[in-house]
Amino acid sequence: MYLNLADPESIVAWWRCFPERHWSYLSVFETRTPQFRMAIRSARQRIQADPLFNRARIAAFDAAVQAAWSSPADDDEPATASAESTESAVH
Repeated sequence: MYLNLADPESIVAWWRCFPERHWSYLSVFETRTPQFRMAIRSARQRIQADPLFNRARIAAFDAAVQAAWSSPADDDEPATASAESTESAVH
């Protein structure tokens, strides 16, 4: 998909592809690319009127991403085997 940050309609169409994730990205784009700030703000107004817009879903997605990044995947297993144990297993 082609995203034109100067065009609010393009931004809204892009947001509809993944509303939960793209809502947060708009904040980043608005902060880091001030030349597109007015188009992004206009798109945000349209998005908030869209039936797909749901702050609870966005918050749940953000919380799930945060939890996935903050907790280690395998707490019970060591991250790497020591060189000695690997070498002894090979011989």
